[in-house]
Amino acid sequence: MVNHRHPVALILPTLIAAFITGAAGSSAPLHPAVFATTGAIGAGAFDPARPALPWGGPSPDEAGPVGTTPEAGRLARHRICLDPGHDDRYSPGASATNPLGDGRLREQDLTLAVAYTMKPLLEAEDASVCITRTESGNVERTPHDYNGNGVVTRPEDLPEVAQPRIDTMNAFGAEFMLSIHFNGHPDSSINGAEVYFSDADPDPDATQRYAQTLLDILLSDLAAAGYEPRDRGVRNDRYKTEYRSIAPHYGFDGRCSDCLRLLTLGRNPMSREPGAWRSGALVEVLFLSNPRDAAFLARPDAVDVVAASLARGVIEHVAGVPR
Repeated sequence: MVNHRHPVALILPTLIAAFITGAAGSSAPLHPAVFATTGAIGAGAFDPARPALPWGGPSPDEAGPVGTTPEAGRLARHRICLDPGHDDRYSPGASATNPLGDGRLREQDLTLAVAYTMKPLLEAEDASVCITRTESGNVERTPHDYNGNGVVTRPEDLPEVAQPRIDTMNAFGAEFMLSIHFNGHPDSSINGAEVYFSDADPDPDATQRYAQTLLDILLSDLAAAGYEPRDRGVRNDRYKTEYRSIAPHYGFDGRCSDCLRLLTLGRNPMSREPGAWRSGALVEVLFLSNPRDAAFLARPDAVDVVAASLARGVIEHVAGVPR
């Protein structure tokens, strides 16, 4: 049989099954998020009882009365980009031993699954959506050297690694972006959810409201799913003091305060080109390094809960912005 499963499904089933095996002594059911965009089940699946149309449109009973026009979704004509943080080749993310069994929770796997589960939820509201990594996990655009050291793999090359994501979102014409991450820390007691924003966006107050909406809804939805994380708040993106050491590679000295901004949010002057979007936010959903946070993330429904919540936050904010 031809395997039609979504490429994300090639990453997560073994991972999720390993998470639960050992805790309950049996394999977990396959994570529903794996199939969210495959067409294997749910919307778009083949149904032998449904009449096939040569142009691939809805069957007559789904199309609505003749002469009617479907109502536009709440995000019609808005352009949104999702940035699933990290990747295997250029920027491996946080990881931790799964607290419920063998295997590891890897940030780059979780962020990719969340982004591709969010995409159809936003598209259902008629948004145009881009994702900065392919379904197989690679970045859409390859980093290249612009600081002159001839490579993109040294610690000072972080701006070069982030730039292709900014370029992808700019080329798409994104109005809003959301960078998705899962946190990690050497101190395993640190836990909770937080969202970062840049006060250098065109309308900093609107961007802060966007970040707050995302965080409020995420906390509420996680609690409704049976897990109440610590609220770590909405935070300014200008905090990366470790970037002082790389600023000279881009023509700045250690006194450059804007060089401390999160690179992916597009307002760091070390970027070759800034982000052209209206508002951006970076969410750190939970800490992979914290046993309680990680135990929730190991649940088979965790990706679905997080993706639905973040999509709800994006919709809540963007739907209220004039087109």
